[in-house]
Amino acid sequence: LPVRAVVDNRTGRFKPEMLATVVADGGPSVPAALVPDDAVQTLKGRTVVFVARPLPNGDASFARREVEVGSRTGGRAAILGGLAAGEVVVTKGASAVKAEFEKGTRPKMEM
Repeated sequence: LPVRAVVDNRTGRFKPEMLATVVADGGPSVPAALVPDDAVQTLKGRTVVFVARPLPNGDASFARREVEVGSRTGGRAAILGGLAAGEVVVTKGASAVKAEFEKGTRPKMEM
């Protein structure tokens, strides 16, 4: 993401077209899962993703999972909290799953 910094130049030391070497400290890194932007939905005012759970008969059921979203860049969103390792997130068709939840039905489909 682009970063904008303000440099104090009250003394007039820095002139247009001067070159500089800049070191930026971005702070500590935060582990996050990256998902496509389309996987992140808003349902009843909450930011959610849908997790697919395989069923023994080959179908899948879906659960909504409230998540904390970090930065978004390049068509992806960083999920900072709300998901466990190994969970399968619905990426394509998340809006269709959302529509079923809004109707009050529990969507199922084949995996």
